[in-house]
Amino acid sequence: ETAMKWIDVTPEEARKHPFHGVGGWLFVTAVMIIATIGFNAVGTFGEPTPDLSGAPESLAWLIRAEYAAAAVMVIWGVLALALMFGMRKAFRPVFIAFMIALPLVSFADIVAAYEIGRQFNPGLTWEDLIDKDVIRATVGGSVRALIWVSYVIVSRRVNVTFYNRVLRDDLKLVRPEGGTTPASPVLS
Repeated sequence: ETAMKWIDVTPEEARKHPFHGVGGWLFVTAVMIIATIGFNAVGTFGEPTPDLSGAPESLAWLIRAEYAAAAVMVIWGVLALALMFGMRKAFRPVFIAFMIALPLVSFADIVAAYEIGRQFNPGLTWEDLIDKDVIRATVGGSVRALIWVSYVIVSRRVNVTFYNRVLRDDLKLVRPEGGTTPASPVLS
């Protein structure tokens, strides 16, 4: 057997574990979510709303879709934070989906910018639009997603805080009497 075996414990026992709660790298995760929310909110809604009168409907639709995507990402980030600080099990799947969506939305934004730019400059090429900052943002977002998704999947803190389970080797931290049986179901 491996030492990485998770043991279910009661919520009361989980709260005794030194890694229970939003701290350590999980707190850094919260800061990253807040920064992402701020970037999406300020980057999109901090700019003047473009005048869409007289714009082709395809262009107006694309700009509205960009605003809608940014709004969804802000709301999604706020939801992830609320679930995190509320210590709800739904945090992990919501956060994982949020992190996977970020680079996808970033890429969609690049495609939308290309299409919007072509409305005003038909000779615009991808090379005109793609620069090292765009590549860094998209690839960086994908790498961040890989790192943070991996963290929330294997983290001791996430498992203790959201799932009331500890590693077998940590059982002595929450059950000083040395009990090794799984927790009985808790009725709510």
